[in-house]
Amino acid sequence: KFKETNNPIIIPVFNKRRGHPTLFSGLLFNELLNAPHDQGARYVVYSNEEKILELETSESGILISIDTPDDYKSHFGVNP
Repeated sequence: KFKETNNPIIIPVFNKRRGHPTLFSGLLFNELLNAPHDQGARYVVYSNEEKILELETSESGILISIDTPDDYKSHFGVNP
């Protein structure tokens, strides 16, 4: 789907909630590199709302956010 669209950002959606992973075109590489460190990719998403394709999915797992080993342990009950 990513190659079939002109949208540089694709975000999976489950029950009207955006999830993970967000896909970014290489066209946004410099924006991602230069985004404020405290906001990161979220800044690029909010700055490009009109360019986003929301892709509906039946997979609720996209709503799980695991960014740290502690997040992993909290979700799965074991160390990564």
